[in-house]
Amino acid sequence: MDEQLIETLELNAEEIKNHYKKAHAIVYYLINKGQLSLDDQKDLYNDYSNREIQKAVDEVAEEFNVLIRRYNHVIYMIPLEDNEVIGMKMEDMRNIAGSKKTNVTAYLSMYIVTLFLELFYNGVGERLKTRDYTSIDEVANLATKRLNLAIAKENIEDEEEEVGYNVISIAEHWNALQKDDENHKSKNTKHGYIRSVVTFLIKEKLFVRYEGYEDIRPTTKLTDLMGHYFLDSKRKVKIEKLFSEKSILVEDDYA
Repeated sequence: MDEQLIETLELNAEEIKNHYKKAHAIVYYLINKGQLSLDDQKDLYNDYSNREIQKAVDEVAEEFNVLIRRYNHVIYMIPLEDNEVIGMKMEDMRNIAGSKKTNVTAYLSMYIVTLFLELFYNGVGERLKTRDYTSIDEVANLATKRLNLAIAKENIEDEEEEVGYNVISIAEHWNALQKDDENHKSKNTKHGYIRSVVTFLIKEKLFVRYEGYEDIRPTTKLTDLMGHYFLDSKRKVKIEKLFSEKSILVEDDYA
């Protein structure tokens, strides 16, 4: 075989090896940190701009059952729905708040997250984000109002089956929680339950809460992911149905 051809093949093999080495470094960083910007690791961030390295990153990401995408100059790792290692599981949702670790607590936690997302992201397009902050008190009052409206409906059992939620059990668990007062602040209160959900989302770098303030604010990461990934064309229909006036978990008034 021609010596020049051999040398070329060896160089190509070494280049491909180097691409995958850098790709593994990028994926490993994202698994540990969740996001990557120019200010975090300049070299890794710039490596991702190389198309061949980006292809290698996608292949490595597939092995870990995650997606890696760059939005607004930040690279994010997004666990796929069936990711049993990195993704969020029912057990995680059960463990967020309270001592009663059942599927009811998991669904209540999901519902509280849904209320937060609806309050923050009720617009479309560039105006998807409709407000900068909310409070635990506002979410607690909204949850009480809507859950009580839902269970008062005559056809609640039929609508439970349609949406796949045991709304009555969720509402009963929520209403059994006490209200906060100066001497009683725990996970077993309505406000305490929401505080636990907020703490979980802060750890996931989706919410931020400034010390000494009650304001809950979404991070840039959450806004980027909501606008570019979670509310893509395929998910938009599901989200709109969940947030529509026909949803027994969301509607404010009777039909």
